[in-house]
Amino acid sequence: MNKLDLSKIPYIERDISWLEFNYRVLQEARDPTNPLMERLKFIAIFSSNRDEFYRVRVAHHRNIIRLGKKEQKALDFDSNQIMKDILRIVNKQQIELNHTFLNEIIPDLKKLWH
Repeated sequence: MNKLDLSKIPYIERDISWLEFNYRVLQEARDPTNPLMERLKFIAIFSSNRDEFYRVRVAHHRNIIRLGKKEQKALDFDSNQIMKDILRIVNKQQIELNHTFLNEIIPDLKKLWH
């Protein structure tokens, strides 16, 4: 039996993977085939998930960064790089969220009230 070479399997850092999962929630909010109120709920879920992500996971990486380089070397990941990746992804997602809410959800809600 051949042994599986794990070095050939791409590794996706868990926090980046989690952001990608939450992005799928945002995609549901962007889907115009979903009912308007469901889209609004998906925005609320996406935002709540991201808030918790910052309280727990981003705080974790910030604490590791505060430890210093010597302690960080003992870890099997680079919190500085992960934080850069997180900020890049979150900023992109925030732009998409803002666009969806301001240019799609709000106008559709206004149509309901008029």
